[in-house]
Amino acid sequence: HFAVFFYRLQFDDTLPLSNVDTPKLESYLNKLTKIQTNYGMFYASPSVPYYYVKSYANAFAHEEAHQLTKYIDAPLTSKPRFLVLDYAQDLPDYGGEVLHDANVLGWIHSLENVVVLTTNLQPTPLKVPDLALLNHEYFHWLLLNELDIRSTTLWVEEALADNFGALFEENEARFIDTTLFAKAIANIQEEGFVNPYDPYSAESIAAIALLEQQFGAEAIKRYLHLCQQMDDEKAFAHVFNMSYNSMFDIVKDYLNAS
Repeated sequence: HFAVFFYRLQFDDTLPLSNVDTPKLESYLNKLTKIQTNYGMFYASPSVPYYYVKSYANAFAHEEAHQLTKYIDAPLTSKPRFLVLDYAQDLPDYGGEVLHDANVLGWIHSLENVVVLTTNLQPTPLKVPDLALLNHEYFHWLLLNELDIRSTTLWVEEALADNFGALFEENEARFIDTTLFAKAIANIQEEGFVNPYDPYSAESIAAIALLEQQFGAEAIKRYLHLCQQMDDEKAFAHVFNMSYNSMFDIVKDYLNAS
């Protein structure tokens, strides 16, 4: 059990909370109900039931919720802040920049540095936290705060975030084992290649999943860490010996072999 004990030590309660660089947003957060854990701070907006925010905090405090940190080998120097809010009711008082999108689920702005998890489009009554969303946004937070990667190709980062979200929500071993991958493949088979370079596209999600299958999780980790030193496209070519565009050839080969 030494590995588990050592892993817990990494989440020492002495780690400081991550900075909030927007005074108006920090003032807003200070007025909210807070749930402090050894792993991060959760803020409950007035329109979201306390028990629902607590369910997020409990899920994140569980060791399994940090498989993402282990996967990408991210050092931990601070603890994230998570704000759970009702997209329709809380935005007038929200002190940060807002993404005006009827389908938005969550976001993190690099200058504000707070993970926002909305109840938008969640099943009601609110009961189960969206662990795919939690890990998706936590991946973005880790890139910004612990790997210090602030500029990547958007559709690639979002495809990685989506795959990580599904992987740890479903407790699977590989991206290709998730229902997200199965749905992406089914979508491509039905509609073909439509907008592969769009964030959240089925094509990009499938490409990242098959990339992990072909090259392994260790290669994904090497690519992310190399992005600290060079442009992300160059890092990708260095690790995988291909361009971003070539990823889609892996998807086509997979479909042709199916």
